[in-house]
Amino acid sequence: MDNNAEIFRKGLLEYSKRIEQQILMVLDNVAKKVLEAIDGNSDMPWFTGNLLDSTGIGVYYHGSLRKYTPRKIANEPQYYKGEEDIWGFKKLEEALVMGQTLYSQGIWIVIYTAVPYAFELNEFDDNHEGFFDNYVLDELVETIFQQITKLR
Repeated sequence: MDNNAEIFRKGLLEYSKRIEQQILMVLDNVAKKVLEAIDGNSDMPWFTGNLLDSTGIGVYYHGSLRKYTPRKIANEPQYYKGEEDIWGFKKLEEALVMGQTLYSQGIWIVIYTAVPYAFELNEFDDNHEGFFDNYVLDELVETIFQQITKLR
């Protein structure tokens, strides 16, 4: 009886590892496609390029990080409410690394827009209101469903 239980346990563990690898493959594909959609979207708010530079995706697997970042385009920092020298790519890197602690268990996909003014643009800017809540979130959900459907 103990031998059967051990065989069952090993098989279940192996199966769960294969499922985790499939989930990671799906999330990696989703991250690439969503980042491409964000990077190529002309509705993305654009001033210095730091907002785009601060927008990226982290796929976390028990604390290890796979990061997806846009091409760096800003050539000057952004200033916001007295905070000087806001570089989007630096803010994104800080957020991605911090996520390794926050998402240290399990499998996660996290979209970041790490500059402090992103919320205001998303909520209150007449030209870009809802960009992240609507477009990016919809793109994420749609891409996840597309990738999962491919597994069948």
